[in-house]
Amino acid sequence: MVLGTDYTNWTLLYGCSVFGGIPVELAMVHSRERTMDPVNKAFVDSLVVGLGFPQEFQVSINQTECDPMTYQDDRPHKLLYSTH
Repeated sequence: MVLGTDYTNWTLLYGCSVFGGIPVELAMVHSRERTMDPVNKAFVDSLVVGLGFPQEFQVSINQTECDPMTYQDDRPHKLLYSTH
């Protein structure tokens, strides 16, 4: 479920599921760029905390050294799952 977006730089998604009998809630931030603008990141982080997701559980994934994935014919494509 989309919780927020600025339509040009980021999207905040929410999901919930049960893993091994344990209910889990997830907040995921997707960014168009591998590194988020610090102003956008601070704003989105405040939204996440405001929704009750403790900051100490936030995990950032470094995507600055990722090579673009390609199809066998070398067309670039993007994964459907990403984080900031």
